[in-house]
Amino acid sequence: MEKNKEEKQKPGFILGHARQPETSKVEAKPEYHEHQVVRTGRYNNLILVVLLFTVVFVVVALVYALYVFFHNSRLANVANLHYSENMKEAARQLVKEGKITGFQTEEGYAGWLVYRGEKLEFKYPGDWEVKSADEYTVIRKFNRKLYGYFDSLAVSIEIKDLPNPENLEISEFLKANDFFAGERKIEVINEKEVLLTGAYDDPRGFVEKSAYWPLEGRVVRLDAVFYNQDYEDLFDEFEKIVQSVKISG
Repeated sequence: MEKNKEEKQKPGFILGHARQPETSKVEAKPEYHEHQVVRTGRYNNLILVVLLFTVVFVVVALVYALYVFFHNSRLANVANLHYSENMKEAARQLVKEGKITGFQTEEGYAGWLVYRGEKLEFKYPGDWEVKSADEYTVIRKFNRKLYGYFDSLAVSIEIKDLPNPENLEISEFLKANDFFAGERKIEVINEKEVLLTGAYDDPRGFVEKSAYWPLEGRVVRLDAVFYNQDYEDLFDEFEKIVQSVKISG
C-alpha cells in the first residue's frame, strides 16, 4: 500500500502516464538564406533602374516635344530662341523701328512676317532672319539642328541698291557690271518691271538666282545664293519672296 502511495507521489507520473516537462513556447522565426537576400537586393535595384529610366525618358520626351512645338509653330524665332546675340539686337531694332510686323494670314503667306523699310517692303518666312543696313538688306535661312546647335547657312538673299546714273538698259547694265546675262525673263510685279534670271552657278560653285528692278538712276538687285545640295526645295520660298517685293521711288 505504502509502495503504491510512493509511486503516485513520484513526480512526472499522473495516473500511470509520464508527465511531459513544461516548456516555454518559442515563436518560430523565418529563416533567411544568403541567396534570398541577394535576390531581393537585385530586385530592388532593378526597380530603381526602371524608375530612373522612365523619369529620364519622360523628361527628354517633354523637352523634345517643346522644341518641336516652338520650332514648327515658329514661336521660337519670336522668342529669339534661334537668334545669335547680334541677330537679337538687329531684330529688336527693326521691331522698334516698325520695320518688322506680325504674322501674315493671307493665302500662300500664312505665318510669314513683313519687312517694311523706307523704299522696300517684302514678306519672308517666320523662321528666316533679316538684317538691315543703309546699303543692303539680307534675308537668311539656316539649316537648324536640335536646340539650334550646329547651324549652317541654307540660303542668303541680299537686296541692294546699285547706282545706274546713265540709266542703261537692264541688259546693258548687267553686261557692264559683269552680272549673269544668261536665261532670263521680264515680269511685272506689284506694278514694277523686274528681270528674273534662271538658276546659275557662281564662281564658288554655289547656285544663284537673281532679280533686277530698273529704276530712275539706280537698279535694285536681289541676289540669292543657295548653299544646300537640295537647293531646289528652297526655290518656292524664294519665288514667293520675290513676288512680295514692293519698291518705291
